[in-house]
Amino acid sequence: MNTLIQLAIMFKATTGIEVRKKLQKMVHILQEFGIPFGVRFGYHHYGPFSEDLQDKIQSLQYDKLINDC
Repeated sequence: MNTLIQLAIMFKATTGIEVRKKLQKMVHILQEFGIPFGVRFGYHHYGPFSEDLQDKIQSLQYDKLINDC
C-alpha cells in the first residue's frame, strides 16, 4: 500500500496527531510490528526519525490533505 494512503488512513483513525515527534514514533512502532510504511529510520535526539516520512508528511500538508502537525 502507498505510504501516503497509509498515513491518511492513520490520521483519519485517530483524533489527530499534533506533534511531529509523536507521529514519527507511531510510524516507527507500527513498522517494527510489521506494517510496512516503506521508510527508513535513524536515531535522532528525541528518538527514531525518518527524513522520508517527514517529506511525505510535508507533501500531505502541501496538498492540504492534513493540517500542520
